[in-house]
Amino acid sequence: MTQSPLLEIGLAEFVHKLISETLESVTSAQAAQERSIAELAVAAALPLSIFAAQIQEADVDGLLQRLFGNPPAGGSLLAVGARYWPAAAGNPENPPIKDVLGLELGTGDYDTRAPDVHTLTVSGVAKIRSAAKLVAARLEQTSIQAVIGRGPQRLQVSGGKINVKASFAIQELTAPAPPAAPAPSVTIPPAPAPQPPPLAPPLVWPPVNPAARPNALAASTAALRVVVRPVDERNPATTSLTANIFGEITLELKAV
Repeated sequence: MTQSPLLEIGLAEFVHKLISETLESVTSAQAAQERSIAELAVAAALPLSIFAAQIQEADVDGLLQRLFGNPPAGGSLLAVGARYWPAAAGNPENPPIKDVLGLELGTGDYDTRAPDVHTLTVSGVAKIRSAAKLVAARLEQTSIQAVIGRGPQRLQVSGGKINVKASFAIQELTAPAPPAAPAPSVTIPPAPAPQPPPLAPPLVWPPVNPAARPNALAASTAALRVVVRPVDERNPATTSLTANIFGEITLELKAV
């Protein structure tokens, strides 16, 4: 697998990018947190019927399985064609739909053509799933209302530390070459008469001005640039990396 080459960036640009993107991440996370809390508050105030419309069918299947279980042969105890015994002559309802879901099935919700064996119809299963969806919605909305009533917890970033492994290299800045001027027309002047060579002036060393040394140092360092590159031991490009210093950058963050 090929790896991307190591990127390099100036030290000032590197620190600026690190701080600005960290602040952007924290701000985005706090905005998403407030948005989630607002959505919970809206969901807690919805009518139960509207909240129940958001319950997924898979959640209804899971609730019915937890409440009534599954037959040993697989499938569902509350599917179309499943056996059902209404409460009669001292015998309890089986499965106990009324006790668990608060739903009382009518004669059209199960097939009564066989005297001893009744089975659930499409109408009965639809009513059971609707009642189960209301139960699931009530459970979920009650938990949301409890969270809103206690006051949702907010995570605040009060401080932190960022450690970055990097290499530091000093590069000399080269001034761009000025644009080439158009070539002038060439005229050949007449040869001058020979003259004797001038005498060389005497060498005079200028006095040393200590106050000029800081300016000379600033002029010499202005042409230098500190380049920062990330260090990754797993990247083959690190082995051929040329740097003056290998180290870490540590930024201490504090909320104000």
